[in-house]
Amino acid sequence: RGPLTVSGWAKSAAGDVEVAVSLDDGRVEHPVRFPRPDVAAAVPGLGDTSKAGFRATFSPPAGFGEHAICVEMRDPRGRVRRLGPVRFLWGP
Repeated sequence: RGPLTVSGWAKSAAGDVEVAVSLDDGRVEHPVRFPRPDVAAAVPGLGDTSKAGFRATFSPPAGFGEHAICVEMRDPRGRVRRLGPVRFLWGP
């Protein structure tokens, strides 16, 4: 119930990664980015992680029901990785 927040990190050794989070109802968010020093400490080969973190928040749908979310990440070379769809019950 209520808003849905999706967060994590995405970084490539080749550079920053573009992230898009989409819901099955057509909404797409390009998340806010933030530093992840914990990622830099755990995976030093990634280099600068000042934009590795991401967070997107969606307002709830009008009614309660099953929904799906996908996260798409595109590295500087154009390689795409998709996570999902992840299905869940959600409502106001």
